[in-house]
Amino acid sequence: MPTQPWTDESEVIARANNTQSGLGACVWSKDVSLAVHIGQQLEVGSVFINSFEKPTFKAAIGGFKQSGFGFEGGSQALTEYCNVQVMYIQK
Repeated sequence: MPTQPWTDESEVIARANNTQSGLGACVWSKDVSLAVHIGQQLEVGSVFINSFEKPTFKAAIGGFKQSGFGFEGGSQALTEYCNVQVMYIQK
């Protein structure tokens, strides 16, 4: 798991989004509200909060940028021309 220390929220979000990929991300924090806030700003198709990647086929699976075209699964797949983001939260 790649990790980098950070102190400035906007800088770490910019760093995370500074890529051509955008399939998924994991955000770990004791503060679930903060993790959700950060996850909403990530340019990725799936965000897993306090969990490793374990998608469900009831939700759309796909990515942003060069991480694929469109989405599969779930009713959200009908919106394949939009930037859909799925957030998974484990408390």
